[in-house]
Amino acid sequence: MAKLLDLVAILFRDMDGGRLRQWQEMLDKYLHVIWLAFQHEDFGDEEIEQFQDLIDEFFLYVEMLGLPGATNYMHLLGAGHLYHCLKAWGNLYRYQQQGWEM
Repeated sequence: MAKLLDLVAILFRDMDGGRLRQWQEMLDKYLHVIWLAFQHEDFGDEEIEQFQDLIDEFFLYVEMLGLPGATNYMHLLGAGHLYHCLKAWGNLYRYQQQGWEM
């Protein structure tokens, strides 16, 4: 995952500069969201708000890909389900994916 942004630059090198920057910015936010989602420590209230704000910024993804990009996992992020899990239990790590989907 650490090299994902480098890979995008190679794969999309023929894409116009503005579109490539959109992809890079979106993926940078995605990587940050995933990194935060897997932290073991409990989130504070302000960190939960910042987490959802970052997800909202990342959600440019759906605008870029349209409906086919709106998978179940994207729905968990965009609909605020992970936000509500964080509010209720403090972190996502101890509950694994099954807890998120319940």
